[in-house]
Amino acid sequence: MVNQDPFKDEYQELLTYSELTYSRVSDYYFVDGMALVKSKEGEKYGFINQKYELKIPLIYDMAQHFQNGRALVAKGANIGYINTQGEEIIPCIYRAIREFKDGFYPAYLNGKGWGYLNWNGDVAIPFAYRDALPFVEGLAAVEDTRRYWGFIDAKDKVKISFKFEAVKSFAGGIAAVKINDLWGFIDKSGNWLIKPQYVQVLDSDFSKGKAQVRANGKTFFINQQGEIVNH
Repeated sequence: MVNQDPFKDEYQELLTYSELTYSRVSDYYFVDGMALVKSKEGEKYGFINQKYELKIPLIYDMAQHFQNGRALVAKGANIGYINTQGEEIIPCIYRAIREFKDGFYPAYLNGKGWGYLNWNGDVAIPFAYRDALPFVEGLAAVEDTRRYWGFIDAKDKVKISFKFEAVKSFAGGIAAVKINDLWGFIDKSGNWLIKPQYVQVLDSDFSKGKAQVRANGKTFFINQQGEIVNH
């Protein structure tokens, strides 16, 4: 009979072993040859290898399973990334790190602001922004100290000026932006494709052919010309 769960035996063995030593084992089994474990005595996390050896010590206040050879970990209120050798690729000095996209992590350095790190953890764009979203289609939405949003490129050059009250990332070459309390849509040059007229944008991903918006007490879908279309 074919085993329907190829991880079942491995996980049961890991669970039996870990219950004797740790208070918790990763629900993700082994990822990148490592499994997340939690100490019995305290609230610290570390990682064991497939020989059940503790390879990364129980020193972290939070940890996530490995993905692409690295794991998000925390020391106190600060977070960073380690590799499977336990080396800090990105040091635990950041209060927040957002999803890696288009070659960059948005990161928040306490006392300075948001900036961007590259894959190796080097500072690629200085910590000068009040908020920052991941890069998408070569542009990132950032908020300046005046609380206005605009878009920058990978060299920290302003491509669309800071004048919006709120924005969403680009999708299919189009971004939803808010000005004077109304939402509209712009292209990657900052030109209006659909002028501000909506009180809410529920789904701005025109790569799927339509966006969902709300105006005059109604919710509906529009195409890239701003025409109402069927669901």
